[in-house]
Amino acid sequence: MKAMLPGTDIVYAKARNVSDFRKEYKMLKSRLVNDYHHAQDAYLNIVVGNVYFTKFTRNPMNFIKKEARRDGRNYDYNLYKMYSKDIIRNGEKAWIATSEQGPGTIRLVKETMEKNTPIITRQTFEQRGELFNLQPVGKYSAKKDNYVPLKINDEKMQDVSKYGGYTSLNPSYFIFIEHGLEKKRKKCFEVIHSYYAAQIKTEKDLIDFLLQKGYKNPRVINARIKKNALIKYNGYFLYIIGMDARKNIEFSNATAMCLKNKYIQYVCKLEKMNKAILLSEKQKTNLHWDEKITCKSNLELYRELTEKHLHSIYQRHPRSIGKCLADGEEAFKLLDIEEQVKIICDIVQYTSFQRGVFSLKVLGGPKEVGRIRISGNMTEAKECKLVNYSITGMYKTEMDLLKNKKEG
Repeated sequence: MKAMLPGTDIVYAKARNVSDFRKEYKMLKSRLVNDYHHAQDAYLNIVVGNVYFTKFTRNPMNFIKKEARRDGRNYDYNLYKMYSKDIIRNGEKAWIATSEQGPGTIRLVKETMEKNTPIITRQTFEQRGELFNLQPVGKYSAKKDNYVPLKINDEKMQDVSKYGGYTSLNPSYFIFIEHGLEKKRKKCFEVIHSYYAAQIKTEKDLIDFLLQKGYKNPRVINARIKKNALIKYNGYFLYIIGMDARKNIEFSNATAMCLKNKYIQYVCKLEKMNKAILLSEKQKTNLHWDEKITCKSNLELYRELTEKHLHSIYQRHPRSIGKCLADGEEAFKLLDIEEQVKIICDIVQYTSFQRGVFSLKVLGGPKEVGRIRISGNMTEAKECKLVNYSITGMYKTEMDLLKNKKEG
C-alpha cells in the first residue's frame, strides 16, 4: 500500500474494539436483516481506528513512557472510558465527547449508521465442476429433456426411458430468447447446463441447441446471463440462480430490508434467542429466557414487518406475504412467545439474502414459503431488465430484455 501511495499511514484497527464500540452505543449488527453490516463495520473501523491512532499514535509504548513521566498523571487513560473525553492531538480532533454543550461525534456516527445507502454487489459466475448428480436414476423416473444418458458414446444407451440416466443437471448460465410463429412470438429464459456448455461455442451452435430443444424460429436476445445476475422483474430486484424441469426460473431475494435501529437491536436479541430455543429443544435442556423479549415487543415488530410487506417495495415481491401477515395478526397474538420468536425470525429471513424455506401455516398462510420460482416465459411481464454493476457498484448498465435495449 505504501509503495503504491507514498505518504500513506496504515492504521490497524482491532475487531474487538469495534465490537465494544457497537455494544457501548447500542449499534449491534444483525446478519439476518441485511448485509449492510459489512459497510457499517468498514465505517466503524475507520472511526474507532482513527480514535486509537490519534490517542496512542503509531507507537503505543512511546505514548505510555511519556505519560509515565508526567508528575501526577501517570497513565492518564482508561480504555473503558475511551470515548468519555475529547481526543485531540496536534489540533486534529478524532473524537468529541458528549457533554452539556452537545452530543459530540457520536451523533454524526449514528446518523451515518442509520443511512440505507450501501450498494451491494454479488459476484456473477458461470457454474463449473460437477455436471450432474453422480447417482444414476432408473428408466421409470428418467425423462428425456431433463436427464442425460449413462453412456454418451453408445447409441444404444441414448434412450433414458429404457436405460435410465443422470439427473440434477447443474446450470452453467442462462440465456434470454424470442421464439415462436411470427404473430405469436414469446420471450423467455432458458438454461444452459454445464453438461452442454462446452459444446456451445458459437451463435450457430446455440441456435442448433435451441432447435433441438423444440423452439421454433429462435432468436437470441442475450446469449450469456451468469448465475447471481441481478434481474429487475416488475419493479422488484432478484438474483437468478436456477431453472427447474418445468421451465420455472428460480430466484433469490436481492432487495435488502431496511429497519430502524431499535428494531435491528431487537432482531439481534431474537436471533440469539431463536438459536437458544433450537439448541434447547435438541439437547432437551432448560432455556434461559431474555426478559427483554416480550409478546408486546414481538407484536410491535410483527406490525412493522407487515407494514413493510404491504406498503413498501415488498408488495411487488413475486411471492408477496403482506396480506397473509395482515390477516394472520390475530393468530400471531395467540402463539406462545417461543413460536412468535421463530416466526418473526423466519419473516425477517424471507427478505434477507439468506435462502431458506419455512411455513406460515400457523398464521393461516401457505405451508411452504421461501422459494421464489416464476415461469420462465416473460411474454406477459411488465418489466424484465438485466442489471450489471461494476465490482465497486459505482457504475451500472441495464438491458431491457423485453425491448432488447441497453440503458445507462
